[in-house]
Amino acid sequence: RRLGELPGVKRVGFISKLPLTGSGALSPYAFDEATARNWESVTADGRQASSEYFAAMNTRLLAGRAFTWDDAVDKPPVIIIDETLARQAWPGRSAVGRQLQLGPTGDPNNMAEVVGVVEHERLHDLTRAVRPLIFYPMGQQLPPVVDVVLETGLAPQSLAGAATSLVHEMDK
Repeated sequence: RRLGELPGVKRVGFISKLPLTGSGALSPYAFDEATARNWESVTADGRQASSEYFAAMNTRLLAGRAFTWDDAVDKPPVIIIDETLARQAWPGRSAVGRQLQLGPTGDPNNMAEVVGVVEHERLHDLTRAVRPLIFYPMGQQLPPVVDVVLETGLAPQSLAGAATSLVHEMDK
């Protein structure tokens, strides 16, 4: 809230690891019998994201919805996937409302509902897409460290000092 009150800030989002800052957690997944039998044969880059992350990054929502803070620990697991994973798992069909397996077969609570599909973000390299993406809501899976994304109409360097000071006030 306090970051959003800085002059010129339009949106504030949070992500477990910013694009182009190195590898994050790998997320194995399964979408059919073959991938479920060969658990960990397919992996995506996994990130925890806040409800405003996609809007703050101008990442287009292609289908479904973005996260809300109602996507909480006590609610059924939900995810947002990128268009690459959607095409791989359900070519020519909508991914929204489908279940993706996120844990080994037989594990309890190993499924999550796809609530949204976003355009692919290049996390590792601007010249090529490396892996599909799975985003988890921060309300259900809070990372130990978060990166802050600010959308602003001002030059970013004009806000950097104030934003950094504010974050350090809250958590040195």
